[in-house]
Amino acid sequence: MQFGLDNIRFDDALGQARAETFLAENPDPGVRERPDELFRRAMQSGQCLQYTQFNGAACGLSLLFPYDPGNHDPVFHEIGSMRIITGGFGLQAFVSWFHLAQLYIEDPYNTGETFAVVTPGTASEHNLTRHVGLQPWAPPPLLRHLRRKEGVAFSPGKLALLADASTVSSAFSSLAKLHLENRLFRTPKGGGTIEVQMRWFHPEILTEGP
Repeated sequence: MQFGLDNIRFDDALGQARAETFLAENPDPGVRERPDELFRRAMQSGQCLQYTQFNGAACGLSLLFPYDPGNHDPVFHEIGSMRIITGGFGLQAFVSWFHLAQLYIEDPYNTGETFAVVTPGTASEHNLTRHVGLQPWAPPPLLRHLRRKEGVAFSPGKLALLADASTVSSAFSSLAKLHLENRLFRTPKGGGTIEVQMRWFHPEILTEGP
């Protein structure tokens, strides 16, 4: 199968509305509904990613939620509201790698943690720990406070996973191994291709990781 991967631009109101409709039309008990203001900030960050099929139909979405403590302190980022309806867990891993790569490229000196929250024992936990390299993590008090303030306090039954420096380095390596030419990548499990459609992307980026 052929897929496209693109950012939802911060000024693309129509694209943002379509993404919101996609999540509403493809609900998943494991995808937590976010407060409107938090969802809006994520959509306008320019770091949200969406998959489309060759015919242009949306088939996946992944958001990056910022938690900014202010005072020029490092910003926490959560990979969340990931919903992929075609292509399986290979596309989940690929979009996670791309989130980590984009964050690093845009701010390689940012020391804020990037994390995800999953239900223990699920395929998502296995995929993010085994294939993406996130590790179980105890969120610091500051992040717990920021999430409570945003109306998305950590749930007792969930597991937080951290992307550390080795995870980011592995993301670049994994993307490089799948790269075919120009903007084209092989899907992680083979049998398909992913065309990266961001205007800012060039293959040399894959060598710029930590």
